[in-house]
Amino acid sequence: MGNVTSRNSIAITATAYASQDSIQAFLFNNPETVIAAVFFIFDTPSNNDALSGFVLETNTSVKFFKGTYQDPNYFVQLPLQSAVQREISRYFMLQVSEGNGNGIGVKLL
Repeated sequence: MGNVTSRNSIAITATAYASQDSIQAFLFNNPETVIAAVFFIFDTPSNNDALSGFVLETNTSVKFFKGTYQDPNYFVQLPLQSAVQREISRYFMLQVSEGNGNGIGVKLL
């Protein structure tokens, strides 16, 4: 979580939850407060390097905003999916680059 907030010049809010069930409970009890959630799936919960995938959950309610209806897939899901995939790739490239400091991940910073 520290990397998420430290890499952004604009203040953002990100919260970590212990399990997918805990975020599901929060989303159910607080409708219309969260636009999206990302669940990271690990092969071994104690090993953060064993990422096997992720799941996006978005609020799919169509919103009327500034005179038009907004499709949640276009305005939330696709940009969030691209951002998550980019950051996962950057993380793993930096892991490979740490050995000699000349890898492609270092050049992306």
